[in-house]
Amino acid sequence: MCGLVGVAGTITAKDDKLFKQLLYMDTLRGEDSTGIAQVTSDYKWRILKRAVPAHVLMESKAFNQIISHSNRVLIGHNRAATSGFVSDENAHPFMSGSIIGAHNGTLRHMNNLDDHNKYDVDSEALIYNIGKHGIEDVYSNRLRGAAALVWWDMSTKHLHMIRNSERPLSYAFSEDFKTFYWASESDMLVWAINRNKIAVSKNSIYSAEEDTLYSLDLSGHTNSVIPKMRNKKLDPFVPPITWQPSGVVGGHRHIKAHGGYLCRDKVYFVVDEITTYKIFGTLVPDNVNQEEIPCEFHISPQFKADQDLANKIKKSHSWAFYEGIISFFKAEGGKLSAVLSTASVKELESSGTKKDITSSGSLTDDENVVYGGVTIPRAQWDGLAKEGCSVCGEIPPVEAASQLIWLDSNIFICSAECDISSQQERKRG
Repeated sequence: MCGLVGVAGTITAKDDKLFKQLLYMDTLRGEDSTGIAQVTSDYKWRILKRAVPAHVLMESKAFNQIISHSNRVLIGHNRAATSGFVSDENAHPFMSGSIIGAHNGTLRHMNNLDDHNKYDVDSEALIYNIGKHGIEDVYSNRLRGAAALVWWDMSTKHLHMIRNSERPLSYAFSEDFKTFYWASESDMLVWAINRNKIAVSKNSIYSAEEDTLYSLDLSGHTNSVIPKMRNKKLDPFVPPITWQPSGVVGGHRHIKAHGGYLCRDKVYFVVDEITTYKIFGTLVPDNVNQEEIPCEFHISPQFKADQDLANKIKKSHSWAFYEGIISFFKAEGGKLSAVLSTASVKELESSGTKKDITSSGSLTDDENVVYGGVTIPRAQWDGLAKEGCSVCGEIPPVEAASQLIWLDSNIFICSAECDISSQQERKRG
């Protein structure tokens, strides 16, 4: 979990104070690193970021030089590291092309992002792709995971923000519509606005609508009214789903999803969201024929076993992987999800690593390769292996296909030594 805060438009001394208070409070959402992006009233920019909590950065001379300047935009970010080492370089915001942006969230897969192997942090790869392809292409075709994003486009002098269903983001306008405020948590924004006695439009804090791109034109003169914010609904990325009836077993229709999942199958998953009565996650494919799909299971307040399970998951879900058995599938709004048996859910013993799905098979002939328990054409294998080991980058020989540790349908670790390195890096990150 990370946090986003900021102020844009006509920024007064009172707004500077509000920004500092928001950045300080936002440490609750992340204290591994803190960063800010500055756009001055004459549209010059600067990024300051350090692998320190907010209060340490705010004591620096560089921070106070930024705050004391006449500014047009201040973007703040507090990082709770989930991928990549904790370092100044890996702190937000990031710059790519004409954009400077920050991200709250964790991507489950980066295979759709260009050059993702070049970046230690998923957020930097995401910002790079937005700078290269634009938000509409990235959001609808490449972004797979949780995201709330705020970024400044130097080429258009526009501020943009968007979030999906997995991350919060709230905003408000000043009463005179000259200043714009935002924060990941609405309560923080309410507190800071009230403490500084700032009058906001309609006395309201708004939650950004899911999958909606908000754009503010800040090319006008300082102290001018901000033009009406433009909103545009975007289609979020949805993994392709193909499913079909495949018989009846024990009175229940057996549904086959992605060519692999069946009712009563044991599956592996990560947890994405925990609510009072349900826990939501994403299935982790364990062979080339499967796709990731959402999953969920029910938590009953009346059953102590359910509550114990939920409490355990709350403590471990940021790094652990789980297994469970599919009870049935449901389709809502054209999207398929697997409903798991709560009693079957348990954390994998190898905490922090996904299931080792190596096969005991061997090469069948020069044209076929045994991979993830299935046999695939050699050409398909070459396409899967070309990205190399996700830890060391080495491209394995085809003879090693059955010994690889597969993290996803095309992400693998080539050896036990790399698996250990991956776990150690996760702990450091």
